[in-house]
Amino acid sequence: MTTTMMSCSKAAALVALLLASCTQVGPTYERPATDADDAVFVRGDNPAAASLDRWWLAFEDATLNDLVETALNHNLDLEIVGANLLEAEALLRSAHGARLPTLGATFGATRSTAPGGNGPFASGNRTYATAFEPGLVVGWEADLFGQLRRSERAAFAEVLASANDRDAVVHATVAAVARARIVISTTLRRIALFDDLIRSRTDTLSIVERRFDRGLRNTSSLDVYSARENLSAARANHTALLRELELAHNALSVLLGRAPSENVGGITPLGLVPPQPLPSEGTPLALLDRRPDLRASELRLAAANERIGIALADLYPSLRLSAAAAWSEDELSDLFNINEVFANIAGDLFWRLYEGGRLDAAVDVAEARFAALTADYRQRVLRAMRDVGDALVAERRTSERVAQLETRTEAARIAESLARERYAKGLESVLFVLESERLRQVAEDLLILERGALWTSHVDLALALGGSWIDDSVEPNAESEGAP
Repeated sequence: MTTTMMSCSKAAALVALLLASCTQVGPTYERPATDADDAVFVRGDNPAAASLDRWWLAFEDATLNDLVETALNHNLDLEIVGANLLEAEALLRSAHGARLPTLGATFGATRSTAPGGNGPFASGNRTYATAFEPGLVVGWEADLFGQLRRSERAAFAEVLASANDRDAVVHATVAAVARARIVISTTLRRIALFDDLIRSRTDTLSIVERRFDRGLRNTSSLDVYSARENLSAARANHTALLRELELAHNALSVLLGRAPSENVGGITPLGLVPPQPLPSEGTPLALLDRRPDLRASELRLAAANERIGIALADLYPSLRLSAAAAWSEDELSDLFNINEVFANIAGDLFWRLYEGGRLDAAVDVAEARFAALTADYRQRVLRAMRDVGDALVAERRTSERVAQLETRTEAARIAESLARERYAKGLESVLFVLESERLRQVAEDLLILERGALWTSHVDLALALGGSWIDDSVEPNAESEGAP
């Protein structure tokens, strides 16, 4: 026992010496410089001060809130990224376990026999012996050059990246649901417009046909056919819009994790304009910490940096320490008797001196991968800046166009009313009325589309900024019923 204790003491001293000399090879991660470092957006308040959480509540639409809740609970894309996150967490546990000692148990039993009597040719009774040998084996790899530590850090970065992938899919799914809600709302308004047009043009056709049948002046067969063409065009557009509505419902059904159907149900038109003001001025640098897709990209870049160190550590020696203890006894009742223990401690130092250039190539691969991910990250930042810039431009210009189309629509309605009055007095041809109807229809249809585009620009900006411009305390407005 004294000899064993002395050997253990020497081994412990050797381990302490080796651990004291442990170091970590490879580069330390630093965030790459990007074009977002010094750039500034052009608009008023700082969007970085806004909340990332539940940005869709800013639209104050109870229907959208219900649809989002359903999508977050049933969307299959979210299930996929959730499973990917569980996989990354399991790999992290595996990487952490590689840094811990391993413990194994062994158990052996032998049965031997020998002839009885004296002398080599004796023929007495045979003798039998049974031996039991249980044991424990402990192993541990000394992380001399940080390979295991870097592997665990890389796995942890991948977990965080997967979590941000999930958040990015959440934001994208919510945005897709909001866009589908806007498309359905816009299409419902356009259908209502063409319902009204069909009624109006039906009335116009009846008036023209009566005037033609009576032989009144300023009425000819050309007027009748023109009125019929106008009515048929309105009906054709109405049918096309019904098709668009059904397709939009199908798309929304899939986002909600349901089989496609013609009507999700309970969806009414949105308000004419979004109820909340948009954010304005802020530094694009804030995007790097707000947008989950950019965070995921940078985290994978950090993991790639760790893998350079892992590849470099392979160029240096590795040390594996092991200890084993076993007991040997021919009676089960005497097993684990401390007086019968025999043990050994061993250290295995291994250095890969030459492997045909494979190790150097692995370092080159890791560095090239890091360089590629760095360029990818910088490109993603540029695209994120463009997303915000595009959304701000779309919001500003769409707001201007909505105002212009409101003026045009009001003028077209007045013009149509005056045309009908002049036609009733026999001062104008019905063709003048039909043209005024068409111009009013075009103006109102464009206005509906542009108001939908204004809602969409708000969604796009929220997604581009990685969140909302509202406070976390905002709750859904259960009383919201859409347009007044």
